[in-house]
Amino acid sequence: MNKIFEVRFGSKLYGTSLPTSDDDRKGIFIADYKDIILKKDQETIQQIDKATGIDWEFKELRRFIWDVMKGQTYALEMVFSPPSMWIPYAADLSIWNEIVANREKLLSRNVMPFIGFAIGQAHKYSLKGARYNDLEKIITFLENLGEKRLMVASLENSELLKINSAKLTLDASKTPVLEVMGKQFQNNTSISDVLTALLKLKDRYGDRAHTAAEAGEVDWKAYGHSVRLLEEVMELMDTGKITLPRPNASFLVDVRLGKVPYETVTAWIGKNIEIAKERIKTSNLPENPDQDFWNDWLLEKYR
Repeated sequence: MNKIFEVRFGSKLYGTSLPTSDDDRKGIFIADYKDIILKKDQETIQQIDKATGIDWEFKELRRFIWDVMKGQTYALEMVFSPPSMWIPYAADLSIWNEIVANREKLLSRNVMPFIGFAIGQAHKYSLKGARYNDLEKIITFLENLGEKRLMVASLENSELLKINSAKLTLDASKTPVLEVMGKQFQNNTSISDVLTALLKLKDRYGDRAHTAAEAGEVDWKAYGHSVRLLEEVMELMDTGKITLPRPNASFLVDVRLGKVPYETVTAWIGKNIEIAKERIKTSNLPENPDQDFWNDWLLEKYR
């Protein structure tokens, strides 16, 4: 792999690292010309050093440039990373220096992935522990029910309905159904199918939600990411740059550690999602990046 750039990433780049933080790296490589012709080239290469715990992810140069122009968060953060975070092993940073020197041609108001990622971080793992545990209780109840089919009427006075996240309701056709966290299950549905759907829902929350459930709290790390991302996109729209490490890193650490009230954080996120969307509309950045410039630039690098 012909590496052309590597940078410390994640909490170390943001200035929010803790003693328990991972050591993440991002980088760029340029594919061999023969591999491109023979279609053996890769867009992403990941490496983990078990001895040091360093986790690398390298993007092929073309993929990286396209991702910046698409407003992908990781790529924009890389182009604004300070030299103090660059890994100095590379003998020749000329390609990277060209990217940085022309980064304004990569920028545009096309940063909705930023907003989407911020919203995703706020919601993906934001279940309180009680709600995640509710799901586990519902699954256990159905596994021990001893029935092959869901008989909605028989659940009316059951222990199941004492679990907050389970209720009986009516569907669009006014037919009684079991509803679990927004998912509705019709009468006579096989218990196996219901369990499959609920287990998928449980898996979707992933390890972070599980950890949060065991601790009886939300995943503050995810909320910290959401706050940071919204701040970054608003700064980018206003100034054409992203400051890294973050100027308010200590506040972001407080959010991550759960020191800021839950209601305060969620209210801030909800308010600033709308503000960020408005900043995108009124930004002086161009509607689209200078794709012609980067197409020519890439062609030159692969000649």
